[in-house]
Amino acid sequence: MYEYNAIVTHVVDGDTYDLWVDVGFDTARKVRVRLKDFDTPEVYHASCPAEREHGKQAKQFVAELILGKKVLIKTHKDSKGRERRGSFRRWLADVYLYPDMVSLADKLRENGFAKKEVY
Repeated sequence: MYEYNAIVTHVVDGDTYDLWVDVGFDTARKVRVRLKDFDTPEVYHASCPAEREHGKQAKQFVAELILGKKVLIKTHKDSKGRERRGSFRRWLADVYLYPDMVSLADKLRENGFAKKEVY
């Protein structure tokens, strides 16, 4: 597992974010991260209008929490020792909110915006 400090630059939807990640040695990199093991309602490929609306609400909820703010991300290794990526080559990560290190996934789940999924 690796830990990185990052600034959230864009919220794609409830479980996908663009970040400027501090990779050390005065170096940052823009990456797209997907929340590991959790799924939120779809905004762009929703199966019905109700899901799309719930997805928009999840996106807004996340944006209010993290957009433009510092977060801690934790990535995990796969069976070959590489950091895990999901579909669309997004890094899979746990996201924690500063300063109290609350899990973003827990906040989403507590507010009815996420369900546990294992990929």
